Amino acid sequence: MKSELIARVWPNTVVEEGTLRVHVNALRNALGCGKSGVRYVENVTGRGYLFIAPVTRREEPRARQPGSRFL
Repeated sequence: MKSELIARVWPNTVVEEGTLRVHVNALRNALGCGKSGVRYVENVTGRGYLFIAPVTRREEPRARQPGSRFL
């Protein structure tokens, strides 16, 4: 819900719904939403916004062992 998103992004701050729309629009622009039909954020009527792009988790690189060398 929009109220949950606002509470997580701006805790202890009064934020107007218009501020959320401005930032979601900036996020869409940064991600290139709309270009070539690509969409990442969708409006859900009565609920808020939904991130709809596929997400994959990458493994973090393993720490180098002491004394090892890269060749």
